[in-house]
Amino acid sequence: MEFSPKMVIAPVLIHWHWCMYVWDFGRNKIIVLDPMDMPLGEEYMATKHRHSVSIMRAAMQEAKQRYFPNTPANMETWGIEYLTVCEARQHYIRSVRHVLREIL
Repeated sequence: MEFSPKMVIAPVLIHWHWCMYVWDFGRNKIIVLDPMDMPLGEEYMATKHRHSVSIMRAAMQEAKQRYFPNTPANMETWGIEYLTVCEARQHYIRSVRHVLREIL
């Protein structure tokens, strides 16, 4: 039996906060989740993450070729989806304030 990944999830520290990159092998897509900048839109997030996604994509492609050579996926052609959510930053700030009030 051969193992073939369906999804790889990687936490990434960008500009002093955590983001998440997801390689979705079922959809041939890289998904970027950046909770702090979701409200700023896809164009802003694309600019911010372009370099990191490029580095991670190359590393993932190399790992795939090394460890899963029979997986038919060329990640160089994959699309990138930047998840956006209205008011995500405001919700995050409210959550942090709530936690701080609880512990102080």
